[in-house]
Amino acid sequence: MRCFVSVNLEEESLISRITELQRDLAGSESGINAVSPANLHYTLRFLGEIDSETVNKTIDILDKISYRQFNVELKGVGVFPDMGMVRVIWIGSPSKELTELAALVNSALNNIGKSEDNFLPHLTIARVKYLRDRSRLLSFISENKNKSFGGFKVSEFDLMQSELTPKGPRYIVIKKFNLRQSV
Repeated sequence: MRCFVSVNLEEESLISRITELQRDLAGSESGINAVSPANLHYTLRFLGEIDSETVNKTIDILDKISYRQFNVELKGVGVFPDMGMVRVIWIGSPSKELTELAALVNSALNNIGKSEDNFLPHLTIARVKYLRDRSRLLSFISENKNKSFGGFKVSEFDLMQSELTPKGPRYIVIKKFNLRQSV
């Protein structure tokens, strides 16, 4: 099964704000596909195709990670790989704690999946097939590059399964891992 480790966005008020932003972004631009609200997440580590034995091993490893709960701010809009060839549009998260949690997950799972060596906390909000109006996108990015969209408390991270369907990916929680209360 295709798996990844993530922090999922479940805060309804933030999801509503992001959905509005996605509507503004897509507008008449049919080459931009918004990420489903149910699929908004921060990928800490992509594991790829793994068998059930590796899933169980991964659960055992992730169960041992100890980290405190923390707050994340969603701030600024950016793109991957760059403005010359936009494929992904994201909201940033200048979070030291999210970066530290990703480092713990990556270190613990060093032999499973793809390492996120240059982890940049981001929430993918849209994928781009093609652009009809690059100047409109540049304007959108410029207007939102420093905008704060709010924040939420991270109290858990998840091992997820990704099922690819004709309507797009469907994500299923395999196991939740609770973070400890702040001291």
